[in-house]
Formats: sequence, structure tokens, C-alpha cells
Amino acid sequence: MIATKNILFIGAGASVGARLHLPRRPPLGNELCSWLRGIESELLRPGLADLRVTVEEGFGILKRWPTENNFEALLSKLEGDDVFRMQRLLMVAFSDLTDRPTNMRGSDLGFETRADLYDDLVEILGINSADWAIVSLNYDLLFESALIRKGIPYRYPQFPDRSTCGANEPLKVYKPHGSINFFANGQYQGFHANGAAARPMPTTFSISANGRVTPDFGIVFAAPPGADNVLWVANGSSISLPVMANYRKGKDILVNFRQLNSVRAESVAEFQTATRLVVIGVRMIDASDDQFVSDIFKIRFQSMDYICGNTAEGESVRKLHDNAEIFDRGLAAYLNSKKR
Repeated sequence: MIATKNILFIGAGASVGARLHLPRRPPLGNELCSWLRGIESELLRPGLADLRVTVEEGFGILKRWPTENNFEALLSKLEGDDVFRMQRLLMVAFSDLTDRPTNMRGSDLGFETRADLYDDLVEILGINSADWAIVSLNYDLLFESALIRKGIPYRYPQFPDRSTCGANEPLKVYKPHGSINFFANGQYQGFHANGAAARPMPTTFSISANGRVTPDFGIVFAAPPGADNVLWVANGSSISLPVMANYRKGKDILVNFRQLNSVRAESVAEFQTATRLVVIGVRMIDASDDQFVSDIFKIRFQSMDYICGNTAEGESVRKLHDNAEIFDRGLAAYLNSKKR
């Protein structure tokens, strides 16, 4: 086992920054409600009838708050089951539906394999061996897709060893907030006998007669990116959704709490032994918002690059890490500075 020396720590700003030059990129939280309203007709189409109650519940809440565009701000105003109704709507919207239209309001969560700035980042930082670990707060699969394009094997620790192809020891990719390709299944089958990727059974939620959705399984595994590996409508009495931490203050977990907590604990151990940290698109926030992120920023590193989009964020990090090199003009500018 090769000890991790370098960690790449990425958040939402990294994925958006990696695709700023492209027409399709993941939506940010401050625009998420607006984005959801724009895809309502797609999520209510006849082919998704099993999800209709779940989708209608979420959009009913959005209609009660017509001027709120920030998803996390909206959740802070909700009470009781309405919080979970909105989270379930987000799970459906972030899933790769089999018959999904290609123009889904210009978003891409990693299902389209096209080069972006993540490809350049992997190359410039030399992320090609197990002395690197990746910690991603993002639900999307954009970084994993870049690794696949570069032919770099990776695996998700804490899950059955589903590393991508390659003879070298795979990179470790931790996703402490969950991912749109994290599922739960008591009978895991990774591939068909002929080598084709199997369609796994994700986390299953039962729908009661009154439309209430509750989680069933508690065993998590991770499947490789792929159009068939995220959302599967099992039958008329149950639906399947990805495992994701709640998109709200505290980043609590609706299902699979113990498994994702193991991911968080193991990735913290990686941070504690690493000497170099590269942070992109992760804000230094209060522990009440996200204890995991708050704890990471308290760790000292021999070398730290902090890439953000404005001076204020950079200065807040410099106060705690006086040795940090701050790049406050975004990912593209950071990559250009490293090319020189």
C-alpha cells in the first residue's frame, strides 16, 4: 500500500469551473431552485410515472416559494417532511434517467464523456499514482470521467473493490457527501458474465398508499459511471434513488449514515497524514454548516494551494494557513499559472 502524500480536495466550484467554457455544466446551489423549475415538465413526463408523487410533492413546495432560487436557503425555511421531499426531488433530478432528453436545461453531471479542465488538472498536477487521493464533496461524476479519459484507474474506499481497469494501484476517491452513483444493495453483482456492466439495484425507497417515501436498504456500494448506473425504476411500488447527504446546513444523511460516516472518517485520516493539499472550489465554512469541511481546514499541511473565485475567500483561508498559496481567479487561471 502506497502512502498518500498529496490530496486534491474539490467542491462545487471546481466542477463548475472545469466546465465554464462548455455549454453544459452542473448547476450551483444558488441557482438550483430555478434550474429545477425549468425541468419540471421533463420529470413529470409519462415515462417516469412511478416517480410522479415524489416529483409533484417537491414542485408543490417550489410553487409555494416562487422567488427563492437558492436550494439551501429554501431548505432552511422548510420544516418537517418538506425538507426530505425537496431532497428526494433533487435525487431524482440529479439521476441519469434512461430516457432522459439530452437538453436537460444545459446540465451535465458526468454522463457525457467530453474533455474539460479536469483533464488539464489531472495532467498538470501529475495525478497518476496512488500517492494521490481525491476527496470530492460533489455528487457529480465529472472528475471520475476525467480519470477514465486519462486511463487512470481509481476506486472508492469503503465499498467493494470496483476499481477501473489498469495494472497500477488505483487512486482513492472519497465522496463524503455521497454521490449519484452510490447505491445500496444486499446482493451486489458488478458485471454480467459476458463482461458487460450490470444494472445494479440502487438504494430503494418504498412508497406507501399515501405517497410517503421511506428508505429500505442500508448497504452501500459504488458503481462506475454509466448511463444505466444511477436511477432505476424497479416497479410500481418502489423507486430507486442515489445516496446523497442532504443539501442543507449540517449535511446530514437520510440513508446509509454509518457507511458515509466511514467514508468521512477514512478521508480525514488521509488528510492528517498528507503533506500537500490542493483545494479547489471549497469554501472554509462554520462547523454548524459542515463539520467535515470545518475539521479539514484545521489541519496543517507542508504545502497548500487554495483555488477560489474571489479575494475574500482566499484571505479567510490565509488567516488560518499562512503558508497557503492563494489563487483567487478560478480554476482556469490556476492552470494557466502552472503551465508557465
